[in-house]
Amino acid sequence: MTQDGPHEINIENLDAPLFRFYPLWFFQEALRVRNLALISPQKWEDPYEFLPWRVAINRKSGQTFWEDKIRPVYAQCWSGTQESDTLLRAYSRVFKDPHHNRNVLIREEGVRVGTTARKLIKAILKSRQTFPKDSFYLGRVNYLSPDEIKQNVANTINKNGENMLFGGLGLANLMLLKRKAFQHEDEYRLLYIEERDIPVQKIFQVSIEPNEVFDEVTFDPRLEPFERLEREENATRLGFKGEFGKSDLYQKVFFIVHLPD
Repeated sequence: MTQDGPHEINIENLDAPLFRFYPLWFFQEALRVRNLALISPQKWEDPYEFLPWRVAINRKSGQTFWEDKIRPVYAQCWSGTQESDTLLRAYSRVFKDPHHNRNVLIREEGVRVGTTARKLIKAILKSRQTFPKDSFYLGRVNYLSPDEIKQNVANTINKNGENMLFGGLGLANLMLLKRKAFQHEDEYRLLYIEERDIPVQKIFQVSIEPNEVFDEVTFDPRLEPFERLEREENATRLGFKGEFGKSDLYQKVFFIVHLPD
C-alpha cells in the first residue's frame, strides 16, 4: 500500500478517458511483469521539458547550478486525445512487406491503451510497493510560450527557494509546463519525485494489475485485419481481459451522391 496517492493538478474530470501510445513490445512487457514504467524527463528531446535541470542561481557568493542537486523525477505521459494521426505516426511505424503484406517494423510498432485518471490513481494506491508521502502527482500539462515558461520557473524559484529542489507541488507544476507547439498532444503526466538524494535510474517501475488500469487497447489501424487479430490473440494469452478498440482513421470510404435525373 502507498502512504499517499497522487495529487491531482488541473484535472477537471477523473473519469474522462486518457490514452497512451506504447511500443507494442513495451505493452506486452507491461502485461507480463505487471508494472507501469516512468522515465526521467532528462531523456526527452524537448529541452524545455527538463528546464529545472538547466537553472543557474546567481548570488554575490557565486553561481549555483541545479543540475547536480535536484532530486530525481520520473514521468509517464498520457493524452486526452483519442484519435490523432500526428501522435500515431510519432509513436508507431508501419512498413509492409510487399509479398506478405505484413508490417516489418514490429519493434517500432505502437499500440494505443486507454484508461482514466481515476484508474491511474487507484493503481498507485493499490500498488504492492510503499512510497513516500507527496511523491506522486497526476496533472494536465499547461502549454505556454517559451518566455512564459522561463518566467514561471523564475517565479516558482523566488516563491519556494531551494526547497523546491527536493520535490513538492512547486517542482511538480514545473514538470507540467510545455511549449504551445506541442499543444495538439493534450498531455497528462503521472509524476514521481524521489525524496532521497540518490542517482537517477533509467526507469522507475510501479507494480500494477494491468486489467485494473488498461480498459481498452487499439492496435495500429494501418495493420491488416489478420495482423490485428494476431496482436489481440497474443494480448489475450498474456492475460489482457479488456476491450479491443477499432479505429477508422484510415478506413476507405465510398460516397453515393444522388443527382436529379
